[in-house]
Amino acid sequence: MTQQLALQAQEVRMLNERLQELNRGLEASIANRTEELKQSNENLARKAAELVRMDAARRKLLSNISHELRTPMTSIRGYVEAILDNLFATAEEQRHYLQLVLSKMIGLSRLIADLFELSKLESGQPDLHFRTVPVAVFLERTRQKHEPDVVHSGLRFVWSEDGLKGLAPHVSVVLDPERIDQVLTNLISNAVRYTPPNGEIRLRFAVRQGQRGGEPAQELVVEVEDTGSGIAEQDLPFIFERFYRGKDRAPGGSGLGLAIAKEIVTYHGGSLWVHNREGAGSVFGFTLLLYEETES
Repeated sequence: MTQQLALQAQEVRMLNERLQELNRGLEASIANRTEELKQSNENLARKAAELVRMDAARRKLLSNISHELRTPMTSIRGYVEAILDNLFATAEEQRHYLQLVLSKMIGLSRLIADLFELSKLESGQPDLHFRTVPVAVFLERTRQKHEPDVVHSGLRFVWSEDGLKGLAPHVSVVLDPERIDQVLTNLISNAVRYTPPNGEIRLRFAVRQGQRGGEPAQELVVEVEDTGSGIAEQDLPFIFERFYRGKDRAPGGSGLGLAIAKEIVTYHGGSLWVHNREGAGSVFGFTLLLYEETES
């Protein structure tokens, strides 16, 4: 009898252990499923927020495009109606307003071209043609093209390669020369526009450690610095947005140049940034990955 009771007690203990094990397994399964549901809900919330953000961006873009098109079109209509109504006393006055119409039309064409280019870049369909270019060649071409424009504008041109000391002689950059020159042209023309007479435009080049494919890699740093009035602090977070113009920014351009420049640099594996020196100018910089000659 005692032995039978002992066997039954052992069976009860074993059954209890099994029940506890099953309970632990069930609790673990419930915890895992709860975590999965939590992550799914968070993903859905992120996607919903992203959809809201994209819709807001789309509506803002359409509003901006409408504004950017409506303003010059209103001017063009006014000029043409005045010409048709013979409101100008001389042929010289008529020619002057026809020149204004032409100028507005050129601006519209530039805006449409920039919109088309930005749309292709943002949709992942960039028209890029990469080439391997030695760093020395890239520097020489950059200086030859942009120094005369800066000097001709009445500003001092300062060129610095001090940050490249120790760079191996057979290092190259893989880039689309025309598109990177487009970035440089935008940054330098902006710097010239906001720099007063007798100011300086400085181009600086340096090397720093970056990453390529998760591995350490050297980057070429290109910086364009001006001695203008700088950028208002409240404008900095939005400076690379489409159509954004700060309240103190000069008129002209499509308002898309920096947005396009950022997309181009991103497709080259680099980054584009701005450092503000309000009241003393600003510094725009970007990076390009460096490659040993044997890699290309």
